[in-house]
Amino acid sequence: HFTYSRNKGVAPAGDLPLQTFLLRTKCGFCQHIAGALVLLLRMKGIPARVGTGYFSGTADEKRQTFFFNSTTGHAWAEVLTDA
Repeated sequence: HFTYSRNKGVAPAGDLPLQTFLLRTKCGFCQHIAGALVLLLRMKGIPARVGTGYFSGTADEKRQTFFFNSTTGHAWAEVLTDA
């Protein structure tokens, strides 16, 4: 019973963000969810890491570029599995 929110769930200064997310607020965004999943997987001995990047952007066809901002950033869990 966790809640995704971009505005809530940020740990107060001095708190441990993942501990606060998992044990107290149960509310957070992609960084919290990915970080918590990787933490729990590693505790079970499963190789995992947090990946970060951008999931979309705005194309400027005239300049042949893409623009990214803070709302397009994303974090996800990457898990090593047997191929």
